[in-house]
Amino acid sequence: MTQEERLFDMTERIAVNEERTSSAHKRLDNLDELTKGIHRLASSVEGMSSEIKGVVDVVAGVRDSQRDQGKRLGKLEKTVESLPWIKEKLDDKTTKLDEVRQEPAKKWKMVVGYVIGGAITLAIGLLAGGLLYQG
Repeated sequence: MTQEERLFDMTERIAVNEERTSSAHKRLDNLDELTKGIHRLASSVEGMSSEIKGVVDVVAGVRDSQRDQGKRLGKLEKTVESLPWIKEKLDDKTTKLDEVRQEPAKKWKMVVGYVIGGAITLAIGLLAGGLLYQG
């Protein structure tokens, strides 16, 4: 092999290596963006976790309050049984009270549904954004 051929062969090898290096840098840049997206997602999930804990604490307080109301209602029912003329009116109020007591649980289920739906939507959006950015 002549020196000119060796020089030509080395030039081709250098060109191939430069192309590979350029391709590797592009992939690293894409991975860097993906890593940043995952970090943002993790931060968002951490924030939502704190918010959910706050909601859980509020619901625990509501539950304790409902428990206390239930105890008081039990005492009241015993008293009312000794007063037959009020029993009919109180039965109607008890039904309404039961409906009111169930409202926080319904609201809690709705809030949890919204939070979970929001988290899923956020995760899908971030992942889709990351995939679109890569493509």
